[in-house]
Amino acid sequence: MNICIRAAIYSFVLLFPLIGKSQQKLPTHKNFDKGLQKETRTTLGVPGAKYWQNTASYDINAEIIPGEKKLIGTESIHYQNNSPDSLKQLVFHIFQNLYKKGTIRDDVVHPDDVHNGVVIKELKINNQITPYRIEGTQLVADMKQPIASSSSVTIKVAWSFSIPSKSNIRMGAKDETSFFLGQWFPKVAVYDDLNGWDRNIHSGGQEFYYDLGNYNYTVTAPKGYLVWGTGMLQNPNEVLAKSIYKKYQKAKKRDAVVSIVTQNDYRSGKPITRNNKWIFEANHVSDVAFGVSDHFLWDGTSLKGVTEKDIYIEAVYPVASKDFIEVAELAKKSIHYFSTELPYPFPFPTMTLFNGTNGTSGMEYPMIANDPSADNRGRTVDVTAHEIAHNYFPFYVLTNETEQAWMDEAFAAMMPYKYQQKTEPTLNRLTRYARSMSKYANTDRNVASMVNSTMLRGGTSYFNLYMKPAVGLYVLQDILGEELFKKCLAAYIETWRGKHPTPLDFFYHVNQTSQQNLNWFWKPWFFENASPDLGIEKLEKITKDSYQITIKKTGELPVPLDLTVIYKDQTTQNIHYSAAVWKENDSKTIIVKTTKQIQKIVLGNDYIPDTNSKDNYWKN
Repeated sequence: MNICIRAAIYSFVLLFPLIGKSQQKLPTHKNFDKGLQKETRTTLGVPGAKYWQNTASYDINAEIIPGEKKLIGTESIHYQNNSPDSLKQLVFHIFQNLYKKGTIRDDVVHPDDVHNGVVIKELKINNQITPYRIEGTQLVADMKQPIASSSSVTIKVAWSFSIPSKSNIRMGAKDETSFFLGQWFPKVAVYDDLNGWDRNIHSGGQEFYYDLGNYNYTVTAPKGYLVWGTGMLQNPNEVLAKSIYKKYQKAKKRDAVVSIVTQNDYRSGKPITRNNKWIFEANHVSDVAFGVSDHFLWDGTSLKGVTEKDIYIEAVYPVASKDFIEVAELAKKSIHYFSTELPYPFPFPTMTLFNGTNGTSGMEYPMIANDPSADNRGRTVDVTAHEIAHNYFPFYVLTNETEQAWMDEAFAAMMPYKYQQKTEPTLNRLTRYARSMSKYANTDRNVASMVNSTMLRGGTSYFNLYMKPAVGLYVLQDILGEELFKKCLAAYIETWRGKHPTPLDFFYHVNQTSQQNLNWFWKPWFFENASPDLGIEKLEKITKDSYQITIKKTGELPVPLDLTVIYKDQTTQNIHYSAAVWKENDSKTIIVKTTKQIQKIVLGNDYIPDTNSKDNYWKN
């Protein structure tokens, strides 16, 4: 996105600064209130004048030893303290301690994957050996000399861990010689303006929260192994055999999908690789992940014309994953849709879809996803688009997945729904989520989506972090209209790219950009456990050529009113009101002018949840 467009979006957000003063107050959080006092946050939905963010940049060398299922690594981290505080300790995530004996976990781990934890061979800060303590999946180092505001430190770590091979929790072994590595290096935790250090211990159920940084990482793999990872491969001419390198270069220039490595390439007996040190670079990202294999197929293609530079796209998978034959093309279509219909250009130069899990769920990382194979095309289309959408949230807009998971999951579920309808309508997340809301919204599975995600488990977690807020965003789009909704979403992305927004920042931002006080909508959808229930209260013929239909909102949750009137001659009439119809009243009277006889009335549609559908029908 060029500077002029960005300036226009940002100016639009700030054009009406007085709107914030007339807003009813949303329920707030004491830490957000502190942010207002410190001027790091505002009620206009934009960062405060004194907003700051720390950064950590990494130079990493890792070696993967497939026979031992082991990773050995060293890293040098440049950590910049941009906060006004003097930091008396450094906190690191060592996520692979999820598999350490005695760790409290949300997920079942195969006994063979349980180990003694991440081995820290060395920790130096500014070249000084630094004592530390392990607390679950975190390492805490108390600083002899605090890190002053506006200063930096250099951290060096040497570590190793055993790669899980029988537990599919986001990463691990696909087979004996294929692995996906996520959460694989000691990583400085976020220290932010609202909470200080992120002290959430990872138990497997929640995802992650990261700062922005630059990454240069080298992966050493055995001879014959290929490596794919976040960012751009810096030495393809050194690691790839000439014939493979030629096809790789072709894929980076062509719209059509190129089979870079095929089954015949492996069968030929000719070398696939020349060197075993794979160098990657990824700048202005929050994390890196990679996959390795000595037998996966590799497809590549390029998307041209939607961003300033071509976007290189690749799919990597075993022969058995037949659905992945189409994934590179599906990924290209997804990125084209997001870049042209969202509309916000895809923010990264490359995207890899790696079939490195034997589970049923995908897992997102910047510029790479660890996706499952599926036995139906609908699921393949769905998971491909969903994980790519995550590159906007939380990898471009750096939301806190750990504590407010709906801020990325709901967006990634809602954003592709029209693409899904067009490409493969057999699976539609939004209609599936609406059905689940109809089933569970009036049960104790329904809690406020604003509840800290670390407190939610199982079906309750999925309902409140995926289903309900995704449908809520669809309802919001219906209220605003598609064009204004897109304008709000693009402005929010542009304002908070590379930063850490909270839910309140999002709510205030949409209020400001839309020039509407939407607090009547935000409260029941995100701060309460409200349920949706509309019903046909009565139908009356008031004149010879008109009927009066009364619809009552019994549930607390405002949802669209969609009415289909079916006449005796089998013609139909659709009447639609957005959820804004309930802003002031719980009853809506509709006058239908017609000389025809009404045979049947149907209230609702597949996108609108309703916990009691018994009163959604009237029949003459």
